[in-house]
Amino acid sequence: PELDLLLQALADASARFGVRREDLDLVATGCEQDLRVARYDTFEELHGYCYQVASAVGLACLEVFGYRGERELVRSLAVDLGIAMQLTNIVRDVREDFERDRVYLPREDLERFGVSEAELAHAPASPRVRELLAFEARRARCYFARGRRLAEHVLRDARACPLALAAIYERLLDRIESRDYDVLAERVTLPAGRKLGLLALSLARGLLGP
Repeated sequence: PELDLLLQALADASARFGVRREDLDLVATGCEQDLRVARYDTFEELHGYCYQVASAVGLACLEVFGYRGERELVRSLAVDLGIAMQLTNIVRDVREDFERDRVYLPREDLERFGVSEAELAHAPASPRVRELLAFEARRARCYFARGRRLAEHVLRDARACPLALAAIYERLLDRIESRDYDVLAERVTLPAGRKLGLLALSLARGLLGP
């Protein structure tokens, strides 16, 4: 019964806001894939997974938020923000994912930096692991550089959401960097007070912006 109510609410919201069925299908496909696939050979493969589980969620939300500007441009910015956030999650969660027998870091990148999967279990992180994670963090920042522009196009009432997400996840990357990319010794998080501060700032920026 609860699932039926959830699906009905989703169907109603999709019809009301024009959420594309294709985007919702991608989210479901990504979640199903996560049950089967625990390794990715290339970044191209990982990008496809990130698109499904993160970018497609953003694309669905975008229709609810409302936006201005050329449709494909705005959607591409939402895609990039989703990729950036998911890559940040992957960098942060290396140890936890490995404990669940999951390695989202592309195999080609592991080989490039001479890192074995076994090294992902040993804290503190080795110099090679840190170099690998620094590389992945820089990759995430490249996507943030473009994706954070999404807020410029989202309507004022909802603009705080992409502003807050980008701010919180970029500060998380900053924190990882400040620890020299050692995410194996302990989980890197942002204090709740810091998150609330970024949220408040995002609300103000969203409401006061054009």
